[in-house]
Amino acid sequence: MAMEESTDNVFVDYRAWLGEQTMPPGKRKALLAGLEVFAANGYDGASTQQIADAAGISQATIFKYFKTKRELLLAILEPIVNNMFGLYQASFIAGIPAGDDLQAIVNYIVTDRLHFLQVNADAVIILLTQVLTKADLRQQGLSKLMNPNQDNGAAIRGVQIMQHLQATGKVRPEMTAADIVRTIIGQLGVYFLQRYLVSPDVPVDTMRDINVLETTIYNGLAVHPESAGLDA
Repeated sequence: MAMEESTDNVFVDYRAWLGEQTMPPGKRKALLAGLEVFAANGYDGASTQQIADAAGISQATIFKYFKTKRELLLAILEPIVNNMFGLYQASFIAGIPAGDDLQAIVNYIVTDRLHFLQVNADAVIILLTQVLTKADLRQQGLSKLMNPNQDNGAAIRGVQIMQHLQATGKVRPEMTAADIVRTIIGQLGVYFLQRYLVSPDVPVDTMRDINVLETTIYNGLAVHPESAGLDA
């Protein structure tokens, strides 16, 4: 059953989704506790004993429903990938500025998606680390995220807008749909990984970072790149 509303917080929405599902109490407790323990410790730092303790159940109960720790993690991640991507995309798409102002559109994309990534940093890190190493999740997750030809409303709508801007002479005509998606997601993804996974303790100037991202993405897309927005 897919969720009908979203709070833009992956963990909150997952708990709500889980509450709608019919399952044994022990399985539900294992999933809820697994979510908390994986978020706090990461996959490698979490143990089934920690999850059992947090859930108030035995390890035997966990293994009754999930043969391995990884199977438990996949049971948490798969509904997020399959049921929730569309919800988060819908509110994003609705807020895209109308008109032909490429800079305004880029600024909206950067600020909106960075906010979403910041709110869901723990969930995104868990999802990314597993998606990048597990073929089944990679097929479901990255394909939906990166490929505008699949069931990805945000990518499809974004490419439609950019293609319209190409027709009006605002976006470089040689860029393909995949080029456009990579230009935007590549910049945001690398920034997120650098800030939250690679160097989480390094002080940052968020407003400056947003400014740089907006300018870099704009210049990557625009027919007439500018340095507007970057302080000298």
